[in-house]
Amino acid sequence: GLPYNLGSRDEPPPKPLSKVAGRLARAANNFRETFGLFAVSVILVLLLHRQSNMSALGAQLYFWARVVYVPVYALGIAVVRTLVWTVSIIGIVMVLLAAFGGA
Repeated sequence: GLPYNLGSRDEPPPKPLSKVAGRLARAANNFRETFGLFAVSVILVLLLHRQSNMSALGAQLYFWARVVYVPVYALGIAVVRTLVWTVSIIGIVMVLLAAFGGA
């Protein structure tokens, strides 16, 4: 509620999250876990001047997979969620391969 959201939130919320809110919180946590690696990968590509079609496609795959991931996770579509997450990881791998001379 509003009083909790306006406060310091030192205590856990008075009532548990709904299913959808819980899924969205987990999706946000998952994003935070993968974004750091993605950001470092892109920075490496730029610093090493290894921009290529593969690094661009990898970055796009990561971005669009993460955009699709949130609603798929919120709707609870388990198998599709895993496939979309896998595409985002493939995107990171493509960027890393470009950074280290694989493309």
